[in-house]
Order: sequence, then structure tokens, then C-alpha cells
Amino acid sequence: MTRWQVGLICPCNSKKIFAECCGTFISGDCLPETAEALMRSRYSAFATGAIDYLIRTTHPNYLKAGDGAQIAAWMLEVRSWDKLEILDARENTVEFVAHYQDFDGHKLLHERSRFSRFNGAWVYETGH
Repeated sequence: MTRWQVGLICPCNSKKIFAECCGTFISGDCLPETAEALMRSRYSAFATGAIDYLIRTTHPNYLKAGDGAQIAAWMLEVRSWDKLEILDARENTVEFVAHYQDFDGHKLLHERSRFSRFNGAWVYETGH
């Protein structure tokens, strides 16, 4: 059990309790119903270190060998995930800005992510 499962507000900025928000997706209890919900849960997965969830919610055509190790290495460089801003959400794309801190200071990740349905679930494809 992580500290996110004991009543803290969800990292995705929904103002809901993690266990009642993205925690339900990360634990596998249910699936996100929209691309935006998947995007929010993937942000929360980065914030909570849920690498398996990030791999599980990436379309297999876009997974590369070593992705898990690369994500883990990046997570070691990030000191905190501070805020998620959703700028635009459409059926299969979500534009967002993720605010985080690494050892060099405050950083922004601005991305337009593309999602699709695979085996009945939303999955991440690519981002730019």
C-alpha cells in the first residue's frame, strides 16, 4: 500500500481522494471510460511510481524494449509531480501541461497525447 492509498487527494488535480479516483484505475478495479480519464490516471501513475500501469496502458504497437527501465530511471530524477493542467480534451487526444520538479528545478511537460481503444480499453499511443 502506498501513501496515495490512505486518503490523500489524487495527483491528477481532480480534488477527489486517490483511492476513489485514479487509484481505482491503477489498481485494476475498473477501466477509464475516456481518453482524458486515462491521461489523468497515467499522470497519477507517474506521481505514484506505478510503472506497471504505465506499461499496461500503452498500446503494444508503441511499446519498446526497455520502456519500463527508461520510465523508472526518469522517475528517479523527478523529485515531485506538482500539478496537471488539461488544456484540451477531445475524443482521442488530450493536450496537457504537467508541472514537476527535478534536481534542476521546476519543469513543464507540454504534450498533445493520442489515445485509442485496444481490447476494449483506452490506451496511450503517442505524444508530441
